[in-house]
Amino acid sequence: MSAVRAELAALDLDGHEGLVAAAVCMAHILDSPNAVTTQPSACRQLTSLLKELHKLAEPRRGRLQAVENMTKSRTAPRAT
Repeated sequence: MSAVRAELAALDLDGHEGLVAAAVCMAHILDSPNAVTTQPSACRQLTSLLKELHKLAEPRRGRLQAVENMTKSRTAPRAT
């Protein structure tokens, strides 16, 4: 569970507390020796939740940002 908490703490997930709580619950099930029969399902759910949370934490890039990044990567022509 500590690995999942550390991974979630590294992401900017404001406004997605419910999904974060669900991921922590799935991690708790995976750590529980009494929940052996539900662990495969919890693993699938946790994997799905982590993928979704990583997508939600990625900064959205607008068209203007993409154009700006392209122009920054080019080198300016030298004056001769």
